[in-house]
Amino acid sequence: MKKRYLNFLFLIIYTTILVGCTDNTNENIYNLETEKYAIYTSNIIESNPTEMNNYVHYERNINIQFPQIYYSNEYSGYDIDLETQINKILFDISIENNDSFLVGRDTREITEYYSDYTITKYDENIFSIKYYGHLYSISHAREFCYGVTIDANTGEMNQISDFISVDGELIKNIENGSITYDSHPMYEKDFVIEAASKFIEGYDTLENKTNIFFIDENTVYLIIPVSYGNSNYIILDIPL
Repeated sequence: MKKRYLNFLFLIIYTTILVGCTDNTNENIYNLETEKYAIYTSNIIESNPTEMNNYVHYERNINIQFPQIYYSNEYSGYDIDLETQINKILFDISIENNDSFLVGRDTREITEYYSDYTITKYDENIFSIKYYGHLYSISHAREFCYGVTIDANTGEMNQISDFISVDGELIKNIENGSITYDSHPMYEKDFVIEAASKFIEGYDTLENKTNIFFIDENTVYLIIPVSYGNSNYIILDIPL
């Protein structure tokens, strides 16, 4: 069912697709280079009047920004399959994490889909990306935030347990203030502690342990959803 609606959305998008690496609609145009690879911005843009049920007219605006990686031909470990694998992950994440929003909805009702990203860490061995944006339909709205951290040598996505332990110590550190947080909307500390406790209790059975965090040089940012569709969320700032 999910794939049916996702494929339908792809069909809609690609009827008027514009893909490029230098489109200046993205404020975060990246041209980051290491000796091993470079990261650039690509996008899918659609803006056109749409008719539904022969009488409802509205403007559809889709602007999905996603990064793509290109390995240097001079890099001794250059592997086109590795590059393709990583780029597929980076593109799929920009779309598929919103798949649950589409289930049971007529995707012709999607009026605005905006997704952007920030590269929070990159070096020869690893890079990490924060995705954020919103998805609107005629009758529903969703704001989202998620992340991905990828091993630049293998193309594998890291889990948060590769960097920190997800256990009761996090709760203690929130209580004593050594772990700070941000949230959408802003929640009181007691609510954050309760939400984090429920998340930790269910962590072992969590299917997706790869898109719930991003990192920078000194911090792991754990994203905890607190409502259906991740419209409300908490980000714990956990020192490495």
